Amino acid sequence: MKDIALNTLRKKINKIDDKIISLLSERMNVVKSIGEEKAIIKHETLDTNRQKNVLKRWQNKAKKHNLSEDLIEKIYTFIHDHAVQLQKENHK
Repeated sequence: MKDIALNTLRKKINKIDDKIISLLSERMNVVKSIGEEKAIIKHETLDTNRQKNVLKRWQNKAKKHNLSEDLIEKIYTFIHDHAVQLQKENHK
C-alpha cells in the first residue's frame, strides 16, 4: 500500500516537472524575443536594475509560498545567467 502512495506522489512530481520544463521553454522563447528587441534598439544585454527588481519579485513570492529565499535566489540567478548568455549568443 505504501508503494502505491509513493508512486502516486512521484507521478504528481513528474507532472509538476513537466510543467516546469514547459514554462522554462516558454520563458526562454520570450528571452530570445527580448534579445532581438534589444539588438534592434541597441540596448545592452544585461540590465542590472531589471535583474535586481525581478529577483526581489521572486523573493517576495517565495516568502508568500513559504519557500527558501536562498533557494529561489539560486534558481533565479541560474535562469537569469542562462538567459543573458542566450541573448548574447543569438546576437553576436
